[in-house]
Amino acid sequence: MYKKPMWAFLLVVFLLIFAPRSMAVDPPPERDIFTVAIIGDRTGGYPEDLKYLERAVYEINQLNPDFVVHIGDKVQGYTRDQSQWLREYEEFMPYMDKLNAPWYPVAGNHDVFSPIWDTNDRTYEELYKKYFGPIRYSFDYKNCHFVVLLQSI
Repeated sequence: MYKKPMWAFLLVVFLLIFAPRSMAVDPPPERDIFTVAIIGDRTGGYPEDLKYLERAVYEINQLNPDFVVHIGDKVQGYTRDQSQWLREYEEFMPYMDKLNAPWYPVAGNHDVFSPIWDTNDRTYEELYKKYFGPIRYSFDYKNCHFVVLLQSI
């Protein structure tokens, strides 16, 4: 078993205690700072409960974020009726269209899974891709790289 020399430990302790402040990590320059707003799911509610999404969009617009991420479950889903899924999409989108900032969707289980949890049934994944975009993607913003994955893997 290899033992590190005691002098290395003492050097680290000495540097931690007596290091000048200039050795501290500085925060990123102001130009690299940005704001992200997060919106949670809309499931479990009735169409008339979309007033809460409307209020959230209003509040987010007041904050003026650089971008918004919706973290999944934009539709109630779990229906065998594709036209129902489309109605829920059409109820949802007018609220998101009011955002002043660009927004990035994350696919949720309600968005893409069939009501019978058939792993071979890709019907709702295909609807999601058609109306919201890819299920997995990434993007760069300023000094960060964001990876978007299906939340229910």
